[in-house]
Amino acid sequence: MTDQASNKNEYVVVAQLESLSKEIPYIKARVFSESPDRFAIGKTLFIEFFGQMKPIVVEDFFMKKSAFFICFKNFSSQDECSVLLGKYIYIHAEDIAQLPDDSFYVHDLIGSEVLASGESLGVISDVMFLPANDVYVVKQSAGNEVLIPALKSVIKSFDRDRKVLELSVPKSYFVDEI
Repeated sequence: MTDQASNKNEYVVVAQLESLSKEIPYIKARVFSESPDRFAIGKTLFIEFFGQMKPIVVEDFFMKKSAFFICFKNFSSQDECSVLLGKYIYIHAEDIAQLPDDSFYVHDLIGSEVLASGESLGVISDVMFLPANDVYVVKQSAGNEVLIPALKSVIKSFDRDRKVLELSVPKSYFVDEI
């Protein structure tokens, strides 16, 4: 499996490694998965290095407040752990759980076109996980960003196959008039 494009089709992002913890060798992770057993001790996950997916085994993990920290087997020093910073953690695509209706995986949303009243608003570039609700970051063709609250009152529908998110509010709702 040396082809990066095939890797993206066979794997799904479940977290991103953000920063080193004060308690080395733990790394703070931004988790996109709602399955806590995904990071259980002994689980094999994958990280991309030089276009190839490499297995990495969870040695330990803990949560502190709302932050999630992971320790990997064979990564015990600050230097070894720093190689992982910014990397995404993946699982095999066939290992993802089925979600209930009106729930979506981040990897399904990223890269999706957002339509408001049939007009393109832009493409989802990120998802922010906030206490009240998630927020979709939409990058517009001009380069600016629009924030869309992930609320049933705002989201009309999402087509995973077409990667199109339709809003129930007009485009003018998100455009500043000067």
